[in-house]
Amino acid sequence: MKSLEQQQKIFRFKNPKQQKIYDNLLIIGPGPAAFYLDACKIMEDPNQFKSSIHIVGHLLREIESAIRDVLLLVSRREKSLLHKKKSKKKILILKKLKKILSALGISEEEPIYKFWIDIAKKQEGSKKLYKFAHRSGLRYRVLQKDFIDFWNKMQDIFL
Repeated sequence: MKSLEQQQKIFRFKNPKQQKIYDNLLIIGPGPAAFYLDACKIMEDPNQFKSSIHIVGHLLREIESAIRDVLLLVSRREKSLLHKKKSKKKILILKKLKKILSALGISEEEPIYKFWIDIAKKQEGSKKLYKFAHRSGLRYRVLQKDFIDFWNKMQDIFL
């Protein structure tokens, strides 16, 4: 079985931004980096699978939550936030995310702040991470502009 580094050498990232995201995700851990590598491979030719959008949607969810978990630790949040009941999960995710963004010096006026908070709130249909990961009815999702836009904005968050 080839190592993650060997797999990455075989694949050439489309642009330096993707290489930088991958390198940074390796710092977080091999899982998020592998998920991103696979998502990039799929997005090079999203028509290779009927379920490409669903697969990449799941990978984006995993990467985003890994980044959030690591940044939360880095932002030195209170330990009590980790032990709250799941019924308050959505409120806690927003609270944690706001703490992370603040620690990173990202203001509420910046587009990346608004986009990431909207994802956490799951308010806007096109910004729901699970929208692309899960099916709607018995059909698969076809590649459309809204997913390409979403993919690009998620890479901005990852960067």
